[in-house]
Amino acid sequence: MKNFFLYSLIILFIGCTCNEEEVGRDNINEQNKVYCYNIDKVNNYITNNNTVINSSFLGFKILESKTNEGPESCRYIVSQHAKQTFTVGSYNGNIRIDNSAFGITMENGQFSNELVLGINSQIIDDYLQNISINGFNFQDVLVIENNGRATPSNITKVIYSKTNGIEFILFEDGTWYKRVE
Repeated sequence: MKNFFLYSLIILFIGCTCNEEEVGRDNINEQNKVYCYNIDKVNNYITNNNTVINSSFLGFKILESKTNEGPESCRYIVSQHAKQTFTVGSYNGNIRIDNSAFGITMENGQFSNELVLGINSQIIDDYLQNISINGFNFQDVLVIENNGRATPSNITKVIYSKTNGIEFILFEDGTWYKRVE
C-alpha cells in the first residue's frame, strides 16, 4: 500500500509539471522605439512666473513580461514595454510605451492618463499633432489630456515630443511648466 501511495504521488507530481513554451512575442514596434531613448538627462522648466524648475529623466528601460494563454496553460506570450521614471519639480512620474498605448503618470499631481493607440495604427507617430497653447507653438507632439478619464488631477494637459520628451505641462488653474533649452 505504501508503494502505491508513493507511486501515486510521483505520477501526480510529474503530471503537474509541464514544459513552458513561448508561442509568441509582442515586441515594441521598431518605429516606436525612437521614443525610448536610453540616456539619462536633466532638463530645466520655466513656470508662468519665470521660476526655474529642475527635472531629471532616467533612460528608458525595455522590460518583458510573460502572459500565459490560459490559467493552466504552459504556453505563453512575451510582451515588451518601455518604462522611464522622471521627476519634474515636486512631481514624480513614469512614462510607459507598448504597442497599444503611450502613457504618462505623475504621482504628485495624481495625473494618470494615456494615449490609447488605435486598432488601425499602433505607430505612435500617427498620433502626432501641432498645437498652440498659452502662446507657445509645438509641432509633431503627442497631446495627453485629462479629459475626465484620468484620476482627479490638477494637471490638465501634457505635451510630449519624441526628441525632447515632456515639453509642456498645463495645470487646471492656468499655470504651466515649459521645458527650456
